[in-house]
Amino acid sequence: MLSNQDLSLSLIVILTVTTVGQAAPPISRVVNGTDSSVLKYPFVCHGSECGDPTRQNANDISLLMVEEPFEFDGVSVAPVELPALASAVPQSDAGVEGVLIGWGLNDTYGSVQDTLQEVSLKIYSDAECTSRHNGQTDPKYHICGGVDEGGKGQCSGDSGGPLIYNGQQVGIVSWSMKPCTVAPYPGVYCKVSQYVDWIKSNQAISA
Repeated sequence: MLSNQDLSLSLIVILTVTTVGQAAPPISRVVNGTDSSVLKYPFVCHGSECGDPTRQNANDISLLMVEEPFEFDGVSVAPVELPALASAVPQSDAGVEGVLIGWGLNDTYGSVQDTLQEVSLKIYSDAECTSRHNGQTDPKYHICGGVDEGGKGQCSGDSGGPLIYNGQQVGIVSWSMKPCTVAPYPGVYCKVSQYVDWIKSNQAISA
């Protein structure tokens, strides 16, 4: 769920990946804590190239709208901030620490979790992200998160989940190599900072 300091929204926006938006039924229910809300619109994706498989799912981003705003208590249910338009993650050889949140499998052949999970991950520089994936990622659209030794990160069922850095959602779970969390390939996320203007302009569809 997004917080937008520049726009006053009548509806709450859920940021996800295109594959999640396309798979959602016409009427879905989103639950947060003990509160829930019905999706008003299926999804809005990024133009004709959303989730482009010819470019490793470039533009893998969608907006989902809910009919009634969620009730935020600031503790168990709270919105997340958008990153700045500029690169939101410092470009460091050592990487920086982020947090992945999700309900996905606990390993490739594991089970979906009943309790929301979180794990601290290294967010790699654009250069190392591209290098570890042998040139298959594009720093304009992608950001990578994982651990050098493998064993921690996203898995099936985490798609659309947030990667958080410094209180901002900098990534959305997009794709990864299998088996899950295998070294030396970190998980690949949609780079949210690339789409801030698009997100803000498309929130108007809720009117």
